[in-house]
Amino acid sequence: MKRTLTTHDLPALMTGIMATLAAIGIARFAYTPLLPAIIQEGWFTASQGAYLGAANLLGYFIGALAAHSLSERFSPRMVMAASFAGIALSFVLCAGAGGFLWFFFWRLISGIAGAILMVVGPSLALAATPPERRTRVGAMVFTGIGFGALLSAFIV
Repeated sequence: MKRTLTTHDLPALMTGIMATLAAIGIARFAYTPLLPAIIQEGWFTASQGAYLGAANLLGYFIGALAAHSLSERFSPRMVMAASFAGIALSFVLCAGAGGFLWFFFWRLISGIAGAILMVVGPSLALAATPPERRTRVGAMVFTGIGFGALLSAFIV
């Protein structure tokens, strides 16, 4: 029984890694190192910054609950594409100074999209992987979280 990764595993592996990279590494952890600078620049108070972090966590809760039904109702690829777009749009629309409610809404969207990617991405990757290689692919899929956190920290 062959348990090593093959080139046939790369599409599934990259799907899973990119989903976890964007979902946790970018959508969740990219905001955290920016928080002190946002507060120092006077965009928000420390209390408001904490609420913006909470908005992201609330989004993760909502997204995790909605992910399965969305992937049953729509194509998982379409659900993932919409989630990637939601994360990107959230960052673009929060790049400049804005009001608290604006940021709260887009941090919520980022959390929802991130959670959906965390549920749907690895599931889709593992479903496309032969059973004898799922353990290795599954373990490697979650390296995207670390890569995303490193990427976020490096860029910030």
